[in-house]
Amino acid sequence: MIDVVSMGELLVEFVAIVPNMPLADVPGLIKASGGAPTNVAVGLQRWNSRRAASARSVTIRLA
Repeated sequence: MIDVVSMGELLVEFVAIVPNMPLADVPGLIKASGGAPTNVAVGLQRWNSRRAASARSVTIRLA
């Protein structure tokens, strides 16, 4: 049986590969999953709880 289900939107965060550097000077970015539901599921996993996550992914096109 599952103890907790986290639900919400799934975000993709772009994280600089070199920390503490101005964004204009960063040589590259990596993609990482994020958003509150994902963070909750990861935190619960670290406590060895039985968890599940339900998320919706949306593509936003920027002009």
